[in-house]
Amino acid sequence: MDILVVEDDDNLRYLLAEIITELGFKCDLANNGKIAFELNIKNKYDLIVTDMKMPVMDGKELILKIRSHEKGKPVPIIIISGHTEIKDLLGLGVTYFLNKPFEESEIIEFINKSLGIAC
Repeated sequence: MDILVVEDDDNLRYLLAEIITELGFKCDLANNGKIAFELNIKNKYDLIVTDMKMPVMDGKELILKIRSHEKGKPVPIIIISGHTEIKDLLGLGVTYFLNKPFEESEIIEFINKSLGIAC
């Protein structure tokens, strides 16, 4: 399964990639929503993990563009952010929301649940 991580903080982006690859999944990286949107059109990911506050295109705009572009089953999206309240995500089609900072076990649980893997 292919997962896209969208995070402008280099350290967190690489930490998430390490966690995902240790779980046995392929992981691509983007540091803003514009790059992520282009990658998603090209690759059709099984899961997207994204921050909300990013340069160029933020997470909300990314999610709205992905949802308006999708055909068929929507891709699960996990938001990881310290700046967003859950009420802001209603109607965006977000699968899970995780506050920063988070525990590694939390992101692993949400990734597995999003992909339909029993924990």
